[in-house]
Amino acid sequence: MQKKSARVLTGAGIVLILSLTIFFAGIFRTETRAIDSQGRAVGVDVSAYNGTIDWNKAKANGVDFAIIRIGWGDDGYPNQDDSYAITNMNGCEAAGIPYGVYIYSYAVTEKEVDSEVAHTIRMIQGHNPVLGIWFDMEDADGYKQYRMGFNPYTHGGELTNFCLKYMNAIKAYGYENVGVYANRDYFVNVLDYSQISSNGLVWLAHWGISSPSMGCALWQYSDAGTVTGIPSYAVDMDLIYPDSPLYGYIVPQEPDDTDEPAPSIIKDDGTLLVRGDVNGDDAIDVIDLALVKKQILGKIVLEGDAFTLADINDDQAVDVIDLALVKKHILGKIDLFALAQEQQPTLQSETTTP
Repeated sequence: MQKKSARVLTGAGIVLILSLTIFFAGIFRTETRAIDSQGRAVGVDVSAYNGTIDWNKAKANGVDFAIIRIGWGDDGYPNQDDSYAITNMNGCEAAGIPYGVYIYSYAVTEKEVDSEVAHTIRMIQGHNPVLGIWFDMEDADGYKQYRMGFNPYTHGGELTNFCLKYMNAIKAYGYENVGVYANRDYFVNVLDYSQISSNGLVWLAHWGISSPSMGCALWQYSDAGTVTGIPSYAVDMDLIYPDSPLYGYIVPQEPDDTDEPAPSIIKDDGTLLVRGDVNGDDAIDVIDLALVKKQILGKIVLEGDAFTLADINDDQAVDVIDLALVKKHILGKIDLFALAQEQQPTLQSETTTP
């Protein structure tokens, strides 16, 4: 994240990005795409530093979600509101992009935590940050340590308590998804990771690796992305995995019990087609999930057997119910192959005329 504050008279400067395109383990793309090859939702976290964002273009180019900075520090200082926060929240809502928000904390006392809670609640009134309200309490600009003499590495217990206080206060306002942003070093050497993960969500910042280095609901994997629709030279990139409690806000939760798979199909040559195996590779996995989602978003047009196999409940439409049924199979809640095998004798007898 890029962070500066009106409180800080001098900063360390902006680190020059020598290369805006970084490839590692197939994760980074110069243009992101919705639901990648591992079934992960792809998103960005942004602030005023990213400029005026065209959220429709960003969505069309693969942004599934966003995390938006709303400000920093105490309430009651208009210059500490992120000047693009309201615009970005409105833009995501208009484009149909689920989002969360974060505040950058300067708190070194519990009273200042209370003020940052008030700052958060004021900024999100009338908005719906379903992907979390996040407390970023790193000391990225050295304010705590060098201006206030509050070294995070010797005050980890206090900072952990600040995080717990913030999360509990936001939950008291009725918000369910609340958590803490920090890098791995902070979660290992400053904060009590166990307490935080037991009481809220974890947003991990760890760049240059192929998968998260610790359990988290949200992973910031790069600070050097480029996304069509976002004009800044570099964008923070994030991933949400299918096992995250936030994933259901992007890919719909499993359907009601009344939404069940339809019988699979036996073709004239006796071939069994299993609904859900959209690409016909004898597996139902994140590739099929991605194909169904692309059909729903209008990015591809499935035809013939592919459409039939994507239309899992056989209602002549490929929609969020079908997407949820594929997800249910991937998570092990149903077995579409087993259902097809159970149906096969019945289907064969129905196709055989005495």
